[in-house]
Amino acid sequence: MAKTTMARVKALDELIRGRKYPNRKSFATAWEVCEKTVQRDIDFIREQLGAPIEFDRERNGYYYTDETWFLPSVALTEGELFSLLIARQAIEQYRGTPLAADLDRIYAKIAGSMNDIIAHDASLLSPLVSFAAPPAMPVNEAVWNAVLRGARDRRAVRIRYAKPHADPIRREIHPLAIVNLQGEWYVLASSSKSTEVKQYAMGRIEEGRVTRVPFARPQDFDARRWLDQSFGRFASPADMQEVRIRFDAEIEPWIIQRTWHRQQRFSRNAGDGSIELTFPASASGPRPFLSIISWVLSFGSHATVLAPQSLRERVLAEIEAMHLQSRSG
Repeated sequence: MAKTTMARVKALDELIRGRKYPNRKSFATAWEVCEKTVQRDIDFIREQLGAPIEFDRERNGYYYTDETWFLPSVALTEGELFSLLIARQAIEQYRGTPLAADLDRIYAKIAGSMNDIIAHDASLLSPLVSFAAPPAMPVNEAVWNAVLRGARDRRAVRIRYAKPHADPIRREIHPLAIVNLQGEWYVLASSSKSTEVKQYAMGRIEEGRVTRVPFARPQDFDARRWLDQSFGRFASPADMQEVRIRFDAEIEPWIIQRTWHRQQRFSRNAGDGSIELTFPASASGPRPFLSIISWVLSFGSHATVLAPQSLRERVLAEIEAMHLQSRSG
């Protein structure tokens, strides 16, 4: 790591700035590298960093034609470098959206002046740290840009939306915010026909076009409020109800160590070691509590819904349907 590209570039810059007129041979000898490596360093300074570097034949060395130019400097601590490499891995979470390409370009700009360091440490880090993004629908770049521009400029966006088990619909929406819920991207929007804010999956928007029609952003809309009350991939502040679920002592350690909801509360039962999880959730929509139902069922007999009664009944109905399905199969 002592003889990295940036270390050589900095040393070369100091010699040139000190009017020592280094050349490829002298610098290669001092750094114990080949002249081709030095030439690549010089090309990097000139082409990537924009240095006004020229060769003086009389002095047999390099100099700056503009001595007011300075070498860009990015000083990172070991911890910051590690965080940068982690961030590079984390970009995988955004595959399928235009964000991934933008983040790749930003990372490349930051890492461009420390190629050897990044390449070396990344090769060591890759087997140690990795990210597995949750399955999500890819988002069309044209759609992403149209929705983003509409939200920024407060212009209505005409979309073609593919609803599950139904023909696509065309709608003029007023995009208010783009949010990510468990890896899936959604736009929260009202429409030209209703001020009610609804949640649209970005991956289901097949077409999107920004119009010239302006819209007023509701003064009481707060995307953070939606996210604070969301569970799973569903967010809505409408028809909020208190959900209470009891988990038995066997899985209590795994439940209490996780954040399942931003407003969750825990209470222990000293008698049997069970734990009760309480949080608010919306009962609105055509299939209320859908995310919660599948989540509760994933714990099998270790979880019991205590409230609300409508959620308890839906979970019991789902269990019965699964039982009948298994018997008929």
